[in-house]
Amino acid sequence: MLKIVDEPEGVTPLTPDDMQGLRYQHLETRAQLNELVIHSKKEFIYHYIKCFSHM
Repeated sequence: MLKIVDEPEGVTPLTPDDMQGLRYQHLETRAQLNELVIHSKKEFIYHYIKCFSHM
């Protein structure tokens, strides 16, 4: 995992234990992981609403 020297304040790096089992190994910080989770939830909700709006 690459180490970012000048990390923004408040960014917590992911530990090797955090990385275990992650599908996306390019993530380096919890902020990136949180952003991905939020994006995934939005995509799920969008598809869920789209599917049930046709009923």
